[in-house]
Amino acid sequence: MKKDVFILLLIIYPSLLLSQEIRGKVFYENRPLEGVNIINAATLSGTSSNSRGKFKLPVTLGDSIIVSFVGMKTIKRKIINYEELIINMESDYNALDGATVVGSKKPSKYSREKVKTFENSFGEVDIKKSGYSINQVLGKDIVNSVGRDRGLIPAIVFALEGKVSSYQVGLGGVVLRGSGSINTTSYALWEIDGQTFDGFPPHVDLNTVEYVNVVKGLGGTALYGTRGRGGVIVVKTTLGKRLNSKVKNSSNDELGQKGISYSQTSKKHKFDNLRNEKQIIETAKYLSQDFNGLRGLAYYSQSIGEQLAAAKIYRMILSNSEDKINSMRDLAHTWAISGRTQKAWNSYMIALKENNGEFQEANIYKIIFNEMERLYVTENLENKVNDKFEIKSDFSNSQKNTTRIVIEWCNPGHNLSIEVLNPNLQSYTENFGSAFQKNDRIQEFFLDDTLKGEWVFNLTQEFDNQNDLKLKVTIYRNWFSYSKTVAQIKYFELEKGDNRTYYLFNLNML
Repeated sequence: MKKDVFILLLIIYPSLLLSQEIRGKVFYENRPLEGVNIINAATLSGTSSNSRGKFKLPVTLGDSIIVSFVGMKTIKRKIINYEELIINMESDYNALDGATVVGSKKPSKYSREKVKTFENSFGEVDIKKSGYSINQVLGKDIVNSVGRDRGLIPAIVFALEGKVSSYQVGLGGVVLRGSGSINTTSYALWEIDGQTFDGFPPHVDLNTVEYVNVVKGLGGTALYGTRGRGGVIVVKTTLGKRLNSKVKNSSNDELGQKGISYSQTSKKHKFDNLRNEKQIIETAKYLSQDFNGLRGLAYYSQSIGEQLAAAKIYRMILSNSEDKINSMRDLAHTWAISGRTQKAWNSYMIALKENNGEFQEANIYKIIFNEMERLYVTENLENKVNDKFEIKSDFSNSQKNTTRIVIEWCNPGHNLSIEVLNPNLQSYTENFGSAFQKNDRIQEFFLDDTLKGEWVFNLTQEFDNQNDLKLKVTIYRNWFSYSKTVAQIKYFELEKGDNRTYYLFNLNML
């Protein structure tokens, strides 16, 4: 009887038979390929492969899927059954047409006319005093290395092969060292004449290259945050203009005379009258489904030391919000800084499971890894948890003066700019929000004492925003030491439409 009913349903609703979810795996040279785009040509719905090359996509028999990846030949496959698809990508590099490759894997000699300092978007770096692992290649040593660009990948990428140790060209970028997060690869960040590029850079005329400095290890994260976790390749060309500097002084009057206006953020905000957990939770109940207000209240609670109240608010958000991975990380972070180690670890693990392999290159995933890594080390969790976890960073028993700054705001669509001014009075600005095609609501920065002096952080709201800006800053000293440190938390609140540049805080790296 049940079989007859099922057959009848198939006659009435044939889509029950035809519309299903297909699964597949993507490989390149017998290795899983992550980040491949798979689109249903009939519905234009799409997905991408995870770190194991796996994907799943709703299709109907007869539909065609299009599989594409930078530097690879695009594949079109018609769906004739629902068996698992195995897709092998092929390189789409153009032939070099007789180009001569000069050099070997271990070149015997290069020009010894090395520069002692180089300039990046943060200022001048003294190579000997930097404390970073830096490889330098002069322009005249690469000018004849490659004939031209290969497909969508520019010649300069291949020109550095064999000239920089541990340098490997991957499918999504250049790999300089071990991966920066669990089961994923961190690609190097490129900076060309002050402009930064993730993955592969744009075309660069090799005849114009003065020098290339490849920064490895913690040097990449010290100034560029998580974007530099895979290292940074700094290219200086003869065409690039000297990096712009902004004058920063401690007096607002002096700033005004220089044409730069910085305002002090107001110390008064609507949560100022809340002083204990009971008052905070009552306010949270009033805010109800206002996630922007609830997160702001949680930020404020953490800034006055009411971590349990913040945890309760994050749980309220978790029960209703679709943004599970960010909200679970908020809860995990709250447990971590309040000393509830096991709760923190379990919450971080849940956040990773919420990820489900879809956000491994996302900012939040790398931030979660960084926090789990420090928790694992400082709390000696190797024999206390059953989860396998591999440490990627270089921790030390000595006091390592690397400071980690995490800046968070409530709404991922909020348009804002974060400006960092270094002790050499030079600035670096990063933009976030829907107007900049970014959906982050968190960013981290790593600073060490290589460049001594005062670092200043400023903020500007950009364009029109729907809500007031509620912002939390968490500062951790000696991040890469084994010693436990107390996080310093600051809370800020700005009205929507207020587009002045505000001074947030400063750090003195001695």
